[in-house]
Amino acid sequence: MGDRCKYRRGARSPARFDELQAVPHGALGIRTYYSTVLKRFRTVYVYTPPQYESKKRKKFPVLVLRHGTGDTEENWSSTGRAGVILDNLIAKGQAVPMIVVMPNGDTDRSYAGANTVQESNY
Repeated sequence: MGDRCKYRRGARSPARFDELQAVPHGALGIRTYYSTVLKRFRTVYVYTPPQYESKKRKKFPVLVLRHGTGDTEENWSSTGRAGVILDNLIAKGQAVPMIVVMPNGDTDRSYAGANTVQESNY
């Protein structure tokens, strides 16, 4: 091993990009709104960076993350850990502070566990 060994035995590996770290943290909000097009209530997850509350007049870029087939608006936060990853990247200067909007991209109700649109009840 000698000089080629990057870490000493017993030394902790650096935290992964998707692990919670001791950096400033943003907020994740879950909002409900009424879609006039779909004529029903919908849910959207919104991440705001740590600087959002202290810089009320600042305009932040907005990123919209759409989930894949079979997922929901919740998956970017729970499985994808989008907020944790962004907190870490922003703290390291590897991403600009931004607002991230994570909507439910399924509009026909066919991906809510039902076989047909009529069976779906969400």
